[in-house]
Amino acid sequence: MRVNVVITTTCRESLSATLEGLARQRLRADEVLLIYSCNNSLLTRLVESFEGPLNVQAVSQEGVGIPGAVNTALRRLD
Repeated sequence: MRVNVVITTTCRESLSATLEGLARQRLRADEVLLIYSCNNSLLTRLVESFEGPLNVQAVSQEGVGIPGAVNTALRRLD
């Protein structure tokens, strides 16, 4: 069974705590997909810091709001 975690984010400080929690899980996700609508340079540094313990992929959100983020994730997971 494959486990994917999708996180839609505007890159708030709590994103780091969320990724830390996922990294501490005994059974880790196969992929953590970050759908972001924020400054890419801030997100890039955060993603790089979790490259070892997590398979994190960052994808820029297409569309507006939560529906845009969800649709972006669904297209990516197909």
